[in-house]
Amino acid sequence: MKVKDVVLKTLLDALTDDQYPDGYVSGERLAELCNVTRVSVWKAVNYLRSKGIAIDAVTNKGYKFIYSDIFTKDSILSLLPEKHDFKIRFYDTIDSTNTEAKRLLLKEEKNYLHKTVIVANQQTAGRGRFDRAFFSPSSTGIYFSIIYIPNGYIHPGNITAAAAVGLYRSILSVYGVKCGIKWTNDIVLDGKKIAGVLTEGITNFETGSIDSLIIGCGVNIIPNTNFPSDLSDIAGSICSNNADARRSLLCSSAIKEICNILDGDDLYKKNAMQEYKDCSVLMGKKVSVHPVYAVTKNHLPANNSYECTVIDILDNGVLAVKKENGEIVHLESGEVSLCL
Repeated sequence: MKVKDVVLKTLLDALTDDQYPDGYVSGERLAELCNVTRVSVWKAVNYLRSKGIAIDAVTNKGYKFIYSDIFTKDSILSLLPEKHDFKIRFYDTIDSTNTEAKRLLLKEEKNYLHKTVIVANQQTAGRGRFDRAFFSPSSTGIYFSIIYIPNGYIHPGNITAAAAVGLYRSILSVYGVKCGIKWTNDIVLDGKKIAGVLTEGITNFETGSIDSLIIGCGVNIIPNTNFPSDLSDIAGSICSNNADARRSLLCSSAIKEICNILDGDDLYKKNAMQEYKDCSVLMGKKVSVHPVYAVTKNHLPANNSYECTVIDILDNGVLAVKKENGEIVHLESGEVSLCL
């Protein structure tokens, strides 16, 4: 690892390491860990600062990573591992990161675009499931889409689950906040949605397989008083103010976590699915189902809503529910809400 990467990782780790109770690491200790001089450490710190990373320096104490809300391409890249294969395209304002990903896939070679991440400070036409609008105001959240070219078949349910678990892990790691996952694609905190996932695939019509994946994520970090009236009661945020926003840190962490799951072997993916299940806020609960498609002996009409109890989430992300008459229904998609 380069000196700057060791310095940054050490300062980040020091925030939660009892060895550094106040979060400060001495220049001497950093030089020892990097096997360089203290002057080299000082140069690395200045380089990180030039990329938007806030680092405090106090005589006789050392250096400390200071959370800040600088959100740029460089600030995100500086928080990724030295040897990474992500390609970040950053926009202050864009219509939709998922839409931009589709545009790129139409005009550029798809294998080159593998792990290209479109990141935006604001979306003017953000989209959620069923083509609903996703409110994406400036400077209050993170909005990004990962282009991922799968090597073999991945069940659509596993893709959404991987993204949800990646966001869950990152929010817990960065903020120490334990959220819940609401099937299929929502991250919730205190009963309100704070993040959502929209996965889309481009299919090869000759083989019937998914050639390219677009994994879109939106996270509400800072409270916004301008939420549309229909969202104000159901949308929440992670932080109470922008002092704790840490948007670059969350964005880089989420990108890494999501791709780590997708890149992992079968056991790693299976463990992530178990984590998805363990974090579910629906298990054992009575819910109202508005199915888009249901796998049963006799397929249900799309507008046939009903109440049931959630009994399981299968390894492919399918939701298993039990109706009052005892019938088991497997849901691959649809709308589910907790019964009051």
